[in-house]
Amino acid sequence: MRCDYANPVIRDLRFLHEIYHAGTMPYLANANVPTFEAMNFRNEREASCFTEMAIYCALPELRPIAFEHPIFVDRFLFPSGDTARPDGEWLQRWRDEPDLVFQQLMYERARVILAAPDEIDQDDPQIVWLRRYGEQGANWIRVWTARFREVQDAMLALQAGTRAGDRPGAAARHLDWLTSKKVSGGGDIPFREEAAAFRDAFDELISLYDRAMHAKNEVAVRGINQD
Repeated sequence: MRCDYANPVIRDLRFLHEIYHAGTMPYLANANVPTFEAMNFRNEREASCFTEMAIYCALPELRPIAFEHPIFVDRFLFPSGDTARPDGEWLQRWRDEPDLVFQQLMYERARVILAAPDEIDQDDPQIVWLRRYGEQGANWIRVWTARFREVQDAMLALQAGTRAGDRPGAAARHLDWLTSKKVSGGGDIPFREEAAAFRDAFDELISLYDRAMHAKNEVAVRGINQD
């Protein structure tokens, strides 16, 4: 969560993505796996659309100082290729009907993520990047199927404690849970096994993206000291 980047704009977008998750993820008692899957897939689609696409509609001046390489939203907001000149019609639509434009952007992403292999350009780095979400999502569900209810219950307890007016106490109990031997295994990283299992599959997808970027003479952004 504290990953840093040479460009503070990219760092802040990373933080904004995680803040969006923290502020909008629902939690249910006794959820089943299909419900857990639906909740996570929808929340990830919304958070990613917000911080990778919609944010540039709301703040188009952010785009020239963010990523140097092309990103997916450029196809809609900056069709000329000049990130200093957003499309006026698209911006007007965003001002007039932001909820509808957000939905369109989200489903433009979904169309790529869910497309059959012969429906997309598999050498396009931005397409490769988006399609990793589908694979990561499936892996996320697989990794957490055995323990997601434990997390859901802990978050519900945290919410109940804060609503009751005991924010410090609720936070302290939540931290005790995160650092308990049951969760951290006696180490300093909660759910280490789940993190490692997810990272293995994530690294495979990142290598595909890196190869696609290299073929286009583009360089993927990495966090400082991030392998």
